Amino acid sequence: MINAFKLSKLLGANWKTSLSGIGAAIFTALGAIAALPYSFGEIASFLPPEWKGRVAVAGFAAGFILKVWNAVQQKDKSVTGGVIQQTADGAVADPEKLGGVSKSVADTQKAKT
Repeated sequence: MINAFKLSKLLGANWKTSLSGIGAAIFTALGAIAALPYSFGEIASFLPPEWKGRVAVAGFAAGFILKVWNAVQQKDKSVTGGVIQQTADGAVADPEKLGGVSKSVADTQKAKT
């Protein structure tokens, strides 16, 4: 199993939205390529005819599922940009370690302007 902390270091605090967005793009592209007619040349002929339909449906289905997961994760409280300061791994920041800085992102942004 992939460690969430390692993913947050690699992809940032919003690793769930990054991973689901990249996965959705890859699987949707795979579905689209599999659905191409053979008249498109080599790119359309890498799959045997009996597999093209299955791969196209699986690619589009996986792309759809990952896009829904992406939309759900974008509305999740653990995604940075909300109203609570967070660490790089998406955990709520300890107010004691913020050094007197307000916990509210809105307050922090107001202080910068």
